[in-house]
Amino acid sequence: RLGLLQEIGFVFNVFDQKWDEMFSALVEFRNLHGHVNVVEHGKRERGGSGRETINNTIAANMSLVKWVERQRMEYQLFVNGQSNCKKCRLTKERIKRLQDIGFLFVSDGTASASSTAAVTAMTCI
Repeated sequence: RLGLLQEIGFVFNVFDQKWDEMFSALVEFRNLHGHVNVVEHGKRERGGSGRETINNTIAANMSLVKWVERQRMEYQLFVNGQSNCKKCRLTKERIKRLQDIGFLFVSDGTASASSTAAVTAMTCI
């Protein structure tokens, strides 16, 4: 039965599938822009020439921006020894995959108040 389900493309873990889809979107972004810092790309576009271009870039990448931010928050949980939390799905293998494409887990060297609060909210007690 398992083989039949696999043959028809049955998804056994939607969270893993979603992570893989977003990772693929990040790889596609890197191939298009030459880097994987989606948030930084949006900031650079703000200083560009046309407002329409800015809005299109931000709208097209908003879910990717949120996913990238979540990977950074989950990484903080991981390095703080809280990777067993149900809300944390980042594994050593996923960290390696992200590092292999040049992903930086700290975007600018400082944690914003909202990022710190989000990590605190995700922390397992």
